[in-house]
Amino acid sequence: MFSSPIHNIEQLMIPHDATVVDLGAGSGFYTLATAEALKGSGMVYAVDIQKDTLEHVMKKAHEKHLSNVQIVWGDFEVKGGVKLHDRVADVAILSNVLFQAPDKSATLTEAKRLLKPSGKLLLIDWAV
Repeated sequence: MFSSPIHNIEQLMIPHDATVVDLGAGSGFYTLATAEALKGSGMVYAVDIQKDTLEHVMKKAHEKHLSNVQIVWGDFEVKGGVKLHDRVADVAILSNVLFQAPDKSATLTEAKRLLKPSGKLLLIDWAV
């Protein structure tokens, strides 16, 4: 059973002016739910290594009239693989991607690099 992106985002109580990085955005469930929760302000970066999924996320954002979504092609399994500045994010999201990362430590290190010192990490993964 999948957890609800909307419910999880609500639980974080993200300020409307926050910057959020969705690492491994995939089809954009968390990206779009977060962009809507920010009520059109703030910024959500959808990060993925698959360009076609990023294009799909952007198309969905346009359909929903969400102007606070940007796509970033990058490899979050490598230090510096996401071409965003250090400490850019108030929140980083890793949803159902860590279990498949060959180097979990590198993935978490990249998430930490992107987070502000007071930032939050939303980590959702499969239970085994």
